[in-house]
Amino acid sequence: MNELVLTGLLVLIFLLTGVGIFLVLRNQRQEGLNAQKRRTEYETRAKQAVWAGATIVTARHHTSAQEMREKVQVDLRLQVQPPQGEPYQAQTVWHVSTGMLSQLQPGQQISIKIDRDNPERIYPNMQGAEFWARD
Repeated sequence: MNELVLTGLLVLIFLLTGVGIFLVLRNQRQEGLNAQKRRTEYETRAKQAVWAGATIVTARHHTSAQEMREKVQVDLRLQVQPPQGEPYQAQTVWHVSTGMLSQLQPGQQISIKIDRDNPERIYPNMQGAEFWARD
């Protein structure tokens, strides 16, 4: 009887392990699909954004040991000059190549794109920089 109980417990453990692995893999697949959907939505919004200019008010870059060395996160405060309307200040976060850091200094004029639905969302309009889509 003990062998039968032990065999049953082993079968149950293997079955539960298999179900657990299946659920983890299914969840990872769904997260990947969601990330791809967000990326596609971001790319569509960025393509439809309005071209504009901006002056850098402040630029703070930082990186962690886990981030890739060729890209740096940069927090920017910009004085945005929209094609229509009054200038305004906005904050944005971009990932930029380290070679671009010299171009992102206070007082520098840069090319940007303003999200049509959310003018506080500012996309870079230059090579080597990408918007950090947190949402």
